[in-house]
Amino acid sequence: HRSELLRAISHDLRGNFGVIQGALQLLGMAVSEAERSHMMDMVLRNVKQATGLLTDLLDYARLEAGQEQRSLAFMDAAQL
Repeated sequence: HRSELLRAISHDLRGNFGVIQGALQLLGMAVSEAERSHMMDMVLRNVKQATGLLTDLLDYARLEAGQEQRSLAFMDAAQL
């Protein structure tokens, strides 16, 4: 499980950083404020997603190290 998780997160992070890099390169070529705004939105969205992935990875590492305990709770799936 651990290797699958690391592979999936690495793949997703690489994708996020690829989009960020491409958007930043295009940002320098943008000719309108609308294009610049669109590129910045892409960068910010992908930075947020990458930050979320890293947070999840750190949470997983803390669980694996026994520094945190899982908290399980019942929920009514019908309410979703």
